[in-house]
Amino acid sequence: MTTSLLEQLVEYRGIESNYNDAWGRPTTIASETKTKLLSAMGYQVDKPELLLKQVQDNSNKTWLSVLNPVQVFRIEEHLQIVVRLPIELVTDEYVAQINTELGEVIQHQFVPIDGQLANVVHIEDIEFQEYLIDIPITLPLGYHTLSLVIDDDELGSMRLIIAPSSCFKPETLTQGQKVWGLSVQLYCLRSEHNWGVGDFSDLSFLVEMLAKQGAQFVGLNPIHALYPANANACSPYGPSSRRWLNFIYIDVTALDGYQQASTQSIVNDVSFQYKLQQVRASNLVDYETVTALKLQALESVFEYQNSQYLSKNTKLNKVFKAFVAEGGDSLQTLAVYDALQESLATQEKPSWGWPVFPKEFSDFHNPAVKTFTKKNAKRVKFFLWLQWHASLQLEQVNLVAQKK
Repeated sequence: MTTSLLEQLVEYRGIESNYNDAWGRPTTIASETKTKLLSAMGYQVDKPELLLKQVQDNSNKTWLSVLNPVQVFRIEEHLQIVVRLPIELVTDEYVAQINTELGEVIQHQFVPIDGQLANVVHIEDIEFQEYLIDIPITLPLGYHTLSLVIDDDELGSMRLIIAPSSCFKPETLTQGQKVWGLSVQLYCLRSEHNWGVGDFSDLSFLVEMLAKQGAQFVGLNPIHALYPANANACSPYGPSSRRWLNFIYIDVTALDGYQQASTQSIVNDVSFQYKLQQVRASNLVDYETVTALKLQALESVFEYQNSQYLSKNTKLNKVFKAFVAEGGDSLQTLAVYDALQESLATQEKPSWGWPVFPKEFSDFHNPAVKTFTKKNAKRVKFFLWLQWHASLQLEQVNLVAQKK
């Protein structure tokens, strides 16, 4: 593959040729790396004739598309879209119809030839022209759809993404005020009451203590959901879900039902207490033992709450069901995944993640998964319940922070 062809492809596929590394040093991507990336994307990099055809096909596909698939703009940035048409159509009047994320419909009429001519190509003796068209409309943040219409016929559509001009900045910072606080790894917090890993009660106490010292914030490590059945997969940067929480941070002792005799008989057992003392004394977090202890106690509390509240027409059950309904497919998928992974691990089947699950369980929508969910409804409910209480306890910490 020639250097010019390589660079043409790299630019076409949006592969960067240069970047600044972690130390701020300008770095150039090696040609070998670019070639490997293109190969992984399906290009015949070792067959020049086939590669040339692929490049030509890509070019034709672009020119035969009246609009780009998507364009991204910053809020309040001038909108300018790309329109490609055969030369005989560039003098006609078109309508750019925008359907906003909120359902509003906005239209703008234009004639392509009145815009800026950006490029020209010939495909099978037909001249195609590319124009830059100004759209004098201010759109709100969000994902909007622009359609190109002529005589009520839609020629194509594209996504318009309007992004913030910068990341969110607290008002205190934009006003020039200085603030201070602590960045903590929640799992590292230790207290007399926790079970060898920091929990939401520890976090609440820390918030109150720091507030008294004049701090304005507490920064947290990722507290995403991990893998209850694979406790040693404990990196906060490798979650099973970025939307839901790690149940290990639940303060079991703060739950209604913890003081019930059924739960107390478990946690006061000699073997349980010995393990609890061990994890509390350890300098490192023993994820496997902590997870086992918490699950054992949480299962007992769940049995109590399920029999007392969550299987009856109670106010708490309505709140729980509302939480599950609001969580939607995302929450349901997580709970089923946790229950399924646990089941496979118990059977000593490959279970570290869905890629090694038996084929019938590799997709949430498979019939076998639906059958499993129905057969193991109570266990799925347990994992939904864990997310509910994790969310409740985290929200309580947030309320404490807001009051302070």
